[in-house]
Amino acid sequence: GDYSLQVKTSVETSDITSNSYTISSDSPVTNISVDLGSTVVNDVSAYTVNFRVQSDLAAGSGTITITFPNNTFIPTSISTSNAQVASDGSNPVTFNNADAVSTNPSTRVVTVTVPSVQGITAGDSVRVTFTAAASIENPSITGNYTVNVKTSGQALDGTSSTYNLTATSTTIQGLTVDITPVTPSEIGRYQYDFTTGIRGRLVSGTSTITLLLPSEVVFTLGTPNPSSITVNSTAADNVVLNE
Repeated sequence: GDYSLQVKTSVETSDITSNSYTISSDSPVTNISVDLGSTVVNDVSAYTVNFRVQSDLAAGSGTITITFPNNTFIPTSISTSNAQVASDGSNPVTFNNADAVSTNPSTRVVTVTVPSVQGITAGDSVRVTFTAAASIENPSITGNYTVNVKTSGQALDGTSSTYNLTATSTTIQGLTVDITPVTPSEIGRYQYDFTTGIRGRLVSGTSTITLLLPSEVVFTLGTPNPSSITVNSTAADNVVLNE
């Protein structure tokens, strides 16, 4: 059913009522797993999301909503030819193009409408495949990830088993350093310029850049204040000095 709650404090003693929220006895889809074309961070990859439904989904109107993990790049649109759905009682292998696809890059949500030629029956195993041409890009950080899946017939999110992303083999390019002044034993300004590699996308506030300076360089004031180090003209979020 639908509920709301009330809150007050010892200073502001009037009860304020919250928005309504729903408690549901519905169950989420089950047996959720993910197969990737590439498990390398920052790579554009095909994704196949597998699961089993316990409620019918009508051809041409039933929907499947997939929420991808944080830092997955979701494009502003995906062609129906790059989002395909298969369903069967045990081993779905016949794919049809989705009837429609909508994306929300900021929330990493993709909603697929069941193909008009293919309804899905309760108990079916389902596969939703996004081809590499859909341009979904893996997160930037190695580790384990999951997706959430729900449908128009089962509105609670179910969570997949984990899949693992590994480090990229690409490297930064065009590294140069400019030092001012170049006089020995003087406090100097160091500027490093480089281009990230093809899979070198960095995450704001999380990813790091490590600089290895010659052993003769001395930090006379200890660990630099983050405001004194900028990345593309923006102050660093944090600085760690290992001498």
